[in-house]
Amino acid sequence: MRRVALAISLIASPLPAAEDSPFAAYQAELASAPPPEWVNEGLRLTYETHEGLTQADLVALTEKYSVFQIRKFARMRPEDPLTLSYTYGAVGFAGFGSEYWVEPQLLRKIAEDLSKGDACKVTRGPYARGGESRQAIRFEIGRQGTWIYEESTGLLLHLSRSAVTPFGVMPVLRLEFVRRRERDLPWKMGRPPDWLFKLTRYIYRGEQIQRVPGTPGASIPLSAYSVVKEKGENWILYEQTTKTEGPWPAPDSPAVTYTSGPTQVGGLWLPPLGIKDLRRGQLLDEDPDTRTRLTVAHVGATDYGRKVVTLAEEGPGQRLMMDYEIETGILLIATIIYPNAGQTIQTRFAGKE
Repeated sequence: MRRVALAISLIASPLPAAEDSPFAAYQAELASAPPPEWVNEGLRLTYETHEGLTQADLVALTEKYSVFQIRKFARMRPEDPLTLSYTYGAVGFAGFGSEYWVEPQLLRKIAEDLSKGDACKVTRGPYARGGESRQAIRFEIGRQGTWIYEESTGLLLHLSRSAVTPFGVMPVLRLEFVRRRERDLPWKMGRPPDWLFKLTRYIYRGEQIQRVPGTPGASIPLSAYSVVKEKGENWILYEQTTKTEGPWPAPDSPAVTYTSGPTQVGGLWLPPLGIKDLRRGQLLDEDPDTRTRLTVAHVGATDYGRKVVTLAEEGPGQRLMMDYEIETGILLIATIIYPNAGQTIQTRFAGKE
């Protein structure tokens, strides 16, 4: 069943169609279109990229907006395991999901309009990949890019972008559709905690540990400051800046936009009523593309005096451990381990405002 929440505060700047996309002139129509029928909270879209895979998780869906957590997996070398390399958040319109979908009726209307001009080449026909053929609409704008959507659903099947440089036309992005699935996480229908909408800033402190065989390793203290920018009925959007400390502190990292909602893993909170009945050893999700498994590693008391649910997400290239306090739902400790790189990053909740 579709779950559509009402937004408490309107997004000031949802991600619109890029200026060089075929949809740039249709912002008003995109902003007012409803989401396709197949779009629900918990949706995960997986795409193949030059580096590995990109997964777009729908964190929240409102009447006007779609809120995403985007996770990129890559390999440094062909023989290396697929490893989580980057995470960020994005907000799109409900009917235009950050280019991952376009409401089907509007998609056909735009295709008909653009086919009358010369700026964008529009063609219809089957699009075959992986032994499956789908009826699709293809948009091509010179050497800038190609967008291919399934006509019946509005789902993005292919996206490629290029940039013209002094050295010629260089590819900058390629997405090739792999899979669409819904993750049935036990807490996805849960309500957010009351404190979520009262806070404007979260502070986490921890360290980055680098271990090299034959050496004692090095530890770099760090702090992460998260400032809430937007709030919806069951989600928040925030910007995080990370500072390293110690005798040789590095410059502050650029601020990264993140989202946090009930249908994701690794956010700042989870619904307390949704996690209280989890059991140790419970398998929550298994991704066929990244080969990650989400399980419950611990339920109960800890050596630091809090009662938590510890979620573990393990894949070939990384292991994430997340302690959520059962009473409040807040993320207390987050740990990510990259065994092949000998690196561990751990942060602990240190305060809020």
